[in-house]
Amino acid sequence: MGERLDQVEELGIARTWGMVRKAEVILLVRDASDAGAPTDELLAEMAQGALLVHVHNKIDLLDTSPRLEYCNGSPHVWISAKQG
Repeated sequence: MGERLDQVEELGIARTWGMVRKAEVILLVRDASDAGAPTDELLAEMAQGALLVHVHNKIDLLDTSPRLEYCNGSPHVWISAKQG
């Protein structure tokens, strides 16, 4: 049964990446309290020419305010799903 789930998971992942490559806008949602940046490999997999919006969630853990910033032309949205 475990092998079957792995095959289903692999199919789901392949379909997801297929849709990402066709996207016009991509929301890359990350935990703001995790200092690790997305890898260049991950960003290279994103759709070329798509608007990539970096969404930093869980800012309540950082004691910071919601905001919108631009870094190298890419929008970065800082939010807390918990606090709104």
